[in-house]
Amino acid sequence: MDDHWQAVLRRALDEHDPDDWAFRPGRHSASSGQVADFVRRTATDLDIRPARMRSTWLCQRLEQDIAVDALLAQSGLQTYAALDRYRSFLPVS
Repeated sequence: MDDHWQAVLRRALDEHDPDDWAFRPGRHSASSGQVADFVRRTATDLDIRPARMRSTWLCQRLEQDIAVDALLAQSGLQTYAALDRYRSFLPVS
């Protein structure tokens, strides 16, 4: 994770109860579309797309040579094959 965002996340977590959610605290459940819903409701003139955000994050993590098992756990993906589609976006090494 980018050092800047670690500091932002740490500050946000310090302001919440230890058992609360990091994203949208105070809620009682999670759904797969919560980030997309949040982005849609807080729309700006920027072209922000959650699917692109996720793809960018996954590609950055793959480029950083993060252990694949850790990346699967962090991303919620189930199989190594799920990461294959992102390989075409990585620089040739």
